[in-house]
Amino acid sequence: MLPLPPNRSRTRSLLFYENGHRQPSQEILVAIATYFNVSVDYLLGLTDVRGPGPLVLRDAGIGADLPEEAKKQLETYAEFLKEKYKKD
Repeated sequence: MLPLPPNRSRTRSLLFYENGHRQPSQEILVAIATYFNVSVDYLLGLTDVRGPGPLVLRDAGIGADLPEEAKKQLETYAEFLKEKYKKD
């Protein structure tokens, strides 16, 4: 369940955020991004890439100079590898 302040209805809180009447706190933004499995940058409209991307690749600067399409392909392949080798 999406964690929102307990004293407000979830629907009302989301409507305030969507309509621009209120700004969510950093904590709420992170919670919403985590819930929907997207990055906070995506929620804020700063990127078209939905997911946070592989941190190892991004932190290492791998692919930083690639076009967006190539970055998406790199992220997709990294996710494929992560699923293939995940521990059950």
